[in-house]
Amino acid sequence: MPAHILETEISAIGNRGDGIADTEEGRFYIPFTAPGDRLLLTIQDGEIVNSRRTADGPDRRTPVCSHFGECGGCALQHVDDVEYSTWMHKRVTQALALHGLYVKVDPPIRIPPGTRRRARLGVRSTAKGVVLGFKAKRSHWLVDVTECPVVHTEIVALLPQLRTVLSYCLEVGGGAEVSVAIVDSGLDVAVDTSSVLDLAKRERLAEFAASSKLARLTWAGELVVQRCLPYVVFAEIAVYFPTGAFLQPTETVEMILTEFVVTVLNFATTVADLFAGCGTFSLPLAMAGKRVHAVDANNGQVRALNVAAQDPRLGTRITTESRDLERRPLAGLELTMFDGLVLDPPRAGAAAQVREIAAMALPVVVYVSCNPATFARDARALVDGGYNLDKVMPIDQFVWSAEIELVAVFRR
Repeated sequence: MPAHILETEISAIGNRGDGIADTEEGRFYIPFTAPGDRLLLTIQDGEIVNSRRTADGPDRRTPVCSHFGECGGCALQHVDDVEYSTWMHKRVTQALALHGLYVKVDPPIRIPPGTRRRARLGVRSTAKGVVLGFKAKRSHWLVDVTECPVVHTEIVALLPQLRTVLSYCLEVGGGAEVSVAIVDSGLDVAVDTSSVLDLAKRERLAEFAASSKLARLTWAGELVVQRCLPYVVFAEIAVYFPTGAFLQPTETVEMILTEFVVTVLNFATTVADLFAGCGTFSLPLAMAGKRVHAVDANNGQVRALNVAAQDPRLGTRITTESRDLERRPLAGLELTMFDGLVLDPPRAGAAAQVREIAAMALPVVVYVSCNPATFARDARALVDGGYNLDKVMPIDQFVWSAEIELVAVFRR
């Protein structure tokens, strides 16, 4: 079928942040467009092969990053604040409505850009130098970034030195993924690669770690440099930070979530903290006088929390358990010892664990989620089990992306 031109207008923003165009030839999703934008689409065999914006919608604004439209990290820099907040709110309410849940959802809490304290970048070594950055939208192609208004300036400032040392340590054609996290004792850098280090490369990495004041640098899972113990602080207690451990992307959201969880569970005496990580919620709850049983599948995180739990200020109020809650959820009598529960599962949600919670009579469950779709699925199971969904609070933790954090309260 020959290509043809279709004129259309964007009516809304979809769940992935793409503009929606409903036409006589079907619905199309077009990235980096805003409601009211007028477009000329070149269509061939039912697919868009080219698009050209002929007029801007009233909700469009100028993006703040020079890489926007090429880098796939942000989807919504070009949309004004009112439309952006409205989209976030609708995203949550519509996810719940798909499961027959019609509840009041709070307006999103907005978090400023430049506060993200962890990032994962791709690396590709070429004959012309190292490409370091984020993937293009729906592609494995890397965009070489020189700025990022989303992440903390301390991470952005590291990129030139990181690019230089990687160009020395990676052979041409080699690749890697680099995780950078700001912890309380400095920067933690982990390079995931199949490239092998020799003595000269190790020395160069040591120089880089010293000049950049890194706390730790690992290469392919091997500790190469540790200038000081990498740790994070929860409720005034320092916790060793294992390589690759979970950390809320922004410190501000960590504080919001912690205060929320501790306040809602203030009545409780014994709390289960499921998918507990290194103790983001366990330690503040224990410092507030609760007895906490913390469960996580990651052995390193559980060990780190167990060591921190020996702090004399906590007495014996924290117990820990290493356990895969999807394969072996807490169930039956195991849950009856708690009068409160908090869970913060990964994006896939906690379907198996939620089924067990729904069958029990826990007074209050606090659910922290980074995926409205799987949260809504799990919320349906809890409501069907006799819980009321009392509060849903979206948080703009993943600024300008299609991801949304939220926290919710279920009561028997």
